[in-house]
Order: sequence, then structure tokens, then C-alpha cells
Amino acid sequence: MTLDPELAFMQWFNSLPLWQRRSLAYLYIVMSTQNSEDFAMSEKEALQRFTALIQSPEFRARKIARLLSVRSLFGFIFYDLDFVIRCLGAQHSSDGNALSAFATHQWVRCAHQWEKLQADELGDAALHSWLAE
Repeated sequence: MTLDPELAFMQWFNSLPLWQRRSLAYLYIVMSTQNSEDFAMSEKEALQRFTALIQSPEFRARKIARLLSVRSLFGFIFYDLDFVIRCLGAQHSSDGNALSAFATHQWVRCAHQWEKLQADELGDAALHSWLAE
């Protein structure tokens, strides 16, 4: 039996620091929304919406479609960490905060974890296997 890819994703996601989960959820919502009002959403609100979206009950094929969307956008986010760090740095500098060297290191660490998760539990073969069960 293949590990539930939604569960694998949520275990990885929930292992991240709260500030990083909020940032990723916010970037996902902003990049995937069709509602311009979502751009004013706080990171806290984005995390609540993102978590509800991922964990809402659905047929397996629809869960896989959601995970493919997440995989695609998170892959895009992690592809260019310099962009993410600049983007989030600009967002936080308006608050009077700057991204620390620790936060930058955490993004790099997270990107490596994401690559492994994406290759293993969220790869096409794993998703097809889970769908076929």
C-alpha cells in the first residue's frame, strides 16, 4: 500500500516553522487565486484557507489534481530561492523586519526537503500508484 500523498505532504508542511508555512500558503493563494481581494489577505488567513483546501474531503482523482497544483506552484517557488527571499524580504521590510540569515538558511533547507518529497511521495509514479489502489 502506497503512503497517502496528501498525508505525506501535510506531514512535511506541518514540520515547517509557522512563519514559513504562512509564507508558502500566502504565495500559493496569491499565485492561484482568481479573486483580486485575496491579495490583501494576511499570511495567517492564507494558511487557514490553504490548510482547509488541502484537507477538504474529495475523491482521490480530485485530491491528486490539488496536489499537482501544489506541486507545480511550490516547485516554481523553490526553483528560484533568490526571488522568494527578495519577495518575502520586501514584504517583511515594509513591516520594519528583514529576513534574517537564519530564515534564508531555512528556505534553502526547506527547498532540499521539498525536492525529496516531490521526487518520492509526490512523484508521478507514486501518485499513479496511490490512485490505482
